[in-house]
Amino acid sequence: AWFYRGVYRAPETIATPDYASFKMPETVLSTPIPKETAAAKNEDASQAVVLIDINHDNLYTTTELQPLFDRITELGGAIQLSDYDKSLDEALKLADSYVVLAPTLSFLTGDLESIQRFVDRGGKLLVIADPTRDMSTYGYYFGNTASYLQSVTIVNTLVEPFGITFVEDYLYNLQENEANFRNILLDEMDPNNGLTRDIERAVFYGTHSLETSQEALILTGKATFSSRTDAGANYIVAASASQGNVLALGDFTFMANPYDQTRDNQQLVKNIAGFLAGEKRVRTIRDFPYLL
Repeated sequence: AWFYRGVYRAPETIATPDYASFKMPETVLSTPIPKETAAAKNEDASQAVVLIDINHDNLYTTTELQPLFDRITELGGAIQLSDYDKSLDEALKLADSYVVLAPTLSFLTGDLESIQRFVDRGGKLLVIADPTRDMSTYGYYFGNTASYLQSVTIVNTLVEPFGITFVEDYLYNLQENEANFRNILLDEMDPNNGLTRDIERAVFYGTHSLETSQEALILTGKATFSSRTDAGANYIVAASASQGNVLALGDFTFMANPYDQTRDNQQLVKNIAGFLAGEKRVRTIRDFPYLL
């Protein structure tokens, strides 16, 4: 009663924003890429087997990988999901590439050794962690940290032997982005690597940064900051190691529909499919130890 005396009288005119002057940012779509199947090029299908990990409470659905699966199939590759009834060492003997995405269950020591031997034999390894898919719901609510860990902790056990480390952060850019500060525009590519061929600008939708002593494939601009330090730098978001047989990416969303249709993401997905299924690895006697 002291502060609000009398009867409220609304002003005659209420100032409203000039909506007509507002312009919503528009997403730049990719140019459609024609399909290049092995049959169209009069080449034999590679029949490279791409093994997809689903045994470590991975935070994704296989339908999200459909754009990648389609490109692999166009190249004549075969998609195979990991089998709970078969050991990883046995499954890798029949595979040419192995994909691990956002795991939240730790790998056994024997499995880590099997993966390293697989890469040594010429197998391709793709490892992806994503800051938006970092811990399982079970591990978060029940705190079973003995078995459910943050994804970065787990994937680092896979890639650190090859000189790559995922950083527990996310990158952001307040000056130039794809309609959101965490949607990072990327245009600094390694021009000599097939994984970045024909890519002028890509978009990662929330990405970890990487540290590596090996080959940096994609970097951010200096106006990009890390949530860990709030410092701007040219952060690495994609790296390669082991003579090109190991690929690490800090984001997954860019290859899922519809985000694969923006900028040059579609071309990047195509290049990754070529990395995984472009050719079969050469088998050696170490792939068939039971013959001995």
